[in-house]
Amino acid sequence: MTEPATSQLVHSIALTQTADGTEHWFAASTAGLRHSSDGGLSWNDCYESLEPQSAITTLAIAASPAGSFDQSQHAEPGTQARTQSETERCLLAGAIGGVLRSLDGGQTWSVFDAPAPPPVFSSLAFSPGFAADGLAFAGTLEDGVFRTEDRGRTWAAWNFGLLDLAVLDIAVTPPGPGSRRTDNTLFAATETGVFRSTNGGRAWRETAFPSDLSATVCLAGSPDFATDQCLFAGTESDGMFQSTDGGASWAKLGSPQPSGAVNTLLVLPATTRRPTNEPVPDPSTDPTPNKYRLLALVDDALHLSEDSGRTWNKAELDQDVSAGISCVLNLGLTDGPGAGEASTRLLLGLHNGQVLTASFGP
Repeated sequence: MTEPATSQLVHSIALTQTADGTEHWFAASTAGLRHSSDGGLSWNDCYESLEPQSAITTLAIAASPAGSFDQSQHAEPGTQARTQSETERCLLAGAIGGVLRSLDGGQTWSVFDAPAPPPVFSSLAFSPGFAADGLAFAGTLEDGVFRTEDRGRTWAAWNFGLLDLAVLDIAVTPPGPGSRRTDNTLFAATETGVFRSTNGGRAWRETAFPSDLSATVCLAGSPDFATDQCLFAGTESDGMFQSTDGGASWAKLGSPQPSGAVNTLLVLPATTRRPTNEPVPDPSTDPTPNKYRLLALVDDALHLSEDSGRTWNKAELDQDVSAGISCVLNLGLTDGPGAGEASTRLLLGLHNGQVLTASFGP
């Protein structure tokens, strides 16, 4: 085990939890991929078993949806599968030249080497139906979108209709309640706009996102996308935008917005938990103006909107993040001080290499 790094900016973070409640943190950086199982007090090198000759620069790390993967059915060829009771979430890591996969909680990794010249894999996204379809997607900085149908074992570029191959983020929208949809709708953020695929990344079409703006850096879909078709986009220097028709049209969110590069956008649930006897509004008949809370990482600080992006305030965190935030992961709601209230818990990666949890709200 090693002490936390203090000089490597954290590019991406992921968290998994084992059956005994232990949280496992993963932090990707230029130096590679680190893992901690004690809340960031100590770390180990995930790639040690690969015995690399030099550091494997890692720009993205992602874990498959909880409860979606049975390691006993998808072990690597020549390895012994573990039992159903020891299932793990599939981990994917994006690096320069390839994608790495772990089926055992990050202890060992297999490597998919992409054909030369080596693509830079900088973003990752899983299909919500990963357990059944084995689909995941990877964005690259110059080579478009890669797609896997076998849970990350092999990858192939699928760029038909994708006119801009500089992909900075990928967002996969969830199916509606009870939906039997098998083809995922997903969006790609590029240097010139936003592209949409309605057939699981096999073909793309440009949306109406304004092409004269700075690069589109990040995307976030509504959890109710199947009914409200709501999508948010953040740009490098022109602020944040919203579409309520699946990308057919876009409008800038409320002004004034925090200035700077919008590096991450998260759509958060309400802080007040709805009583169990209160019906949930139907978004098709009750389009509540303040339906969403949005959390935006602008430059290296977090900003919060409680009214779907109309107004913004700096998020008041319970931890010192003066070193600057480089990436953020939403861990969900935790019990707040008041009845029916909740705080939002986050996992943060910092510019100085630290990883920590922080909360805000209600």
